Amino acid sequence: MLTPSPDILLSDLLSSSSSPPLNRKSTKTETGAILNWVTRKLIKKIQFHFRADVVKNEEEEVVVKISSLEEERESDMTRVNLNGYMVLSRAKFDQTEFILSSDVEFSGTPESSFSSRRNLDEVAKIAAGFVYFFADNFRNEDKIDERMYRDFIERIDYAEPLTFQEQQLLKKGGGLVDLLKDAKRVPGSVNETVEKFTFWSEGELVVRGKSVAVVDISARRMFAELWFQKSHHQKRKYLCDDLSRFEVQNIDGTRALQYFNSVKFPPPFQPRYFNNWFTWEHRPTKDGKDMFIVAFEPMNNYTGVHRFIPRKDKKMIETKMMRARSTAF
Repeated sequence: MLTPSPDILLSDLLSSSSSPPLNRKSTKTETGAILNWVTRKLIKKIQFHFRADVVKNEEEEVVVKISSLEEERESDMTRVNLNGYMVLSRAKFDQTEFILSSDVEFSGTPESSFSSRRNLDEVAKIAAGFVYFFADNFRNEDKIDERMYRDFIERIDYAEPLTFQEQQLLKKGGGLVDLLKDAKRVPGSVNETVEKFTFWSEGELVVRGKSVAVVDISARRMFAELWFQKSHHQKRKYLCDDLSRFEVQNIDGTRALQYFNSVKFPPPFQPRYFNNWFTWEHRPTKDGKDMFIVAFEPMNNYTGVHRFIPRKDKKMIETKMMRARSTAF
């Protein structure tokens, strides 16, 4: 998936450029261009020399036929012959799906012998080289995230109606908020960015907590970043850790979601996993400002039809992860 529209991507595809690692030369034709692309893989130069003819050029889709040209190659180059099609299709969030479907053949080098699985894999990597080039140069994940958040925010006012169970969960959370009005401030947190409060009733085994902070972002955008977990920013955040997590949105066709998350704690505490279901409500204040309420509780309390029951995977077993319970508002 690439960020520009198909017409912008096509214009660049048929143009010349000397941006490393791909040196591109273009000669315009009536239906497209003759392209000579050269890149370097380790100590070898790889050459793509082909004709690109636009056979379909519409707003939603562009199709380019590619045909290799039989011309003499330089002695220090490996020629990669491509014969097939490139398709540029408009996708969600104003992205472009870039598909290369082609026969691939090496000429004049030992790589022309496909005697092993390794050679075939090498062919695929080299043939996809210039697709990676366009992905690196035309994929702006932060810009796509902004489009995703904007789309999510625009759909907030048209969310599915709350079910009875969702209303009950939000009502239960409202009682927790009333209870925490008498919470005591954690000593030393008055000048911190996040203020912390705790509440404990004598004889109970449960300690309740509350955190308060002011952030420089609108309520709608803050809610979007909390609720919408499919952004590239969220994926990058969890890319390098070894913890299990998953999310199921719109369970049973509602606005609710199931979120499974695992957390490591410092010794001597063991890791825990949380399997909860969440819902939310938009409650504008009397002066017209946005306010969002998010409530959640253990998935075991959910009485709907569809739920994903996680099995203990390798990560959970290796870390001796234990189940935890949480209810919050």
